[in-house]
Amino acid sequence: MSLDTSTLQEWVGRTHEVEDVVTPRLLASFGATLGDHAAQTAEGAAAPGLHWCLAPDIAAMRELGPDGHPAKGGFLPPVPLPRRMWAASDMRFMAPIRSGDRIRRRSTLAAIEEKQGRTGPLTFVTVRHDIANDSGPVIEEDQIIVYRGAEAAAASPAPPANSPLAASHERTIDIDPVLLFRYSALTFNGHRIHYDAPYATGVEHYPGLVI
Repeated sequence: MSLDTSTLQEWVGRTHEVEDVVTPRLLASFGATLGDHAAQTAEGAAAPGLHWCLAPDIAAMRELGPDGHPAKGGFLPPVPLPRRMWAASDMRFMAPIRSGDRIRRRSTLAAIEEKQGRTGPLTFVTVRHDIANDSGPVIEEDQIIVYRGAEAAAASPAPPANSPLAASHERTIDIDPVLLFRYSALTFNGHRIHYDAPYATGVEHYPGLVI
């Protein structure tokens, strides 16, 4: 498939701003879902990752695509490849998020790149999120979203490379379908690959639910 990248480049530079409030209920739900991994610090700071539950995209059911995501062509560009996935994030934590904080997120579409992968054409979209509370910036995140064709089977994940650096902290989390479903509910993420096993395996050809 040949992608009209010149048209897609018109989306670069677009911005989107949203606000939300860190409620005690959200913190309790986050902690109940992820357990000790999401525990607040003694100073009351939320665990890293709570920001993914704040100010999610809210779309009516009629506005969703077949994969459960809001249809493309609003803030995100109308990439003519049907399958999409959050590929990576580079994050910088500058200040804690606490209960009662009013959070503002300004998202900027930073880049669109077309590449050729093992399973066919790929389009990578980079979104910069600047997240702040009333005191100033708290998190900067560069999120990469990858799009690919419907006909390609999912590539088997490569084994993790041995890092030459020793980790200062390491934690293993056991994941099951209930946890995936509850986390999708917390983030208001309707993407079916995370909770709909027949769709994930039969339509998008993954070996199971995607963690």
